[in-house]
This record gives sequence, C-alpha cells and structure tokens, in this order.
Amino acid sequence: MVAVLLGISAACAKQDLASELDGVRSWTSTTALAVDRRAAGAIDRAVAVQLADRAEEARTRSAKSLDQLAASDSERTLATAVLDSLRDGISRLRAVAP
Repeated sequence: MVAVLLGISAACAKQDLASELDGVRSWTSTTALAVDRRAAGAIDRAVAVQLADRAEEARTRSAKSLDQLAASDSERTLATAVLDSLRDGISRLRAVAP
C-alpha cells in the first residue's frame, strides 16, 4: 500500500513539474509575441511594460515552485533552462519598451 501511495505521489509531482514548466514556456511565448507586436507598433509602451512586469512576477513564482518540484539533476537543469529563456524574453521586451 505504501508503495502505491509513493507511486501516486511521484506521478503527481511529475504532473505538477510539467504543468509549471508549461506555464513558464507560455510566458516566454507571450514575451516573444509582445516584442514582435511592440516592434510593429501594435502595442504601446505601457502594455509592453505591464506584460514584462507580469512575466517577471510569474518567473519569480515559478522559480520557487520549480525549486521544490525538480527532484533530479536533469529536472533542475531543464527548469533552469526554461527559466533562463523567460528571463531573456523579459529582457528583450524591456529593451523594446524603454
């Protein structure tokens, strides 16, 4: 019975990890789209700044969650890469919205 519960717990943790990583990737895509839209003049500076701020908040929350959810070295490496990608997207967005 304990083995079954541990297996279920591990499966839930993997699901939560995947979900958290997907959320960070979604924010990365949002920042990339916002950079393109800002460069095209489709969104103004205020919107770009708001998106960058929200993305930064999401990155901070996700970094804490991923720190707890990533159990192996490979999971931690993946989490770091995904978070770094979002950080780069936020930097690009801030650069086009001075």
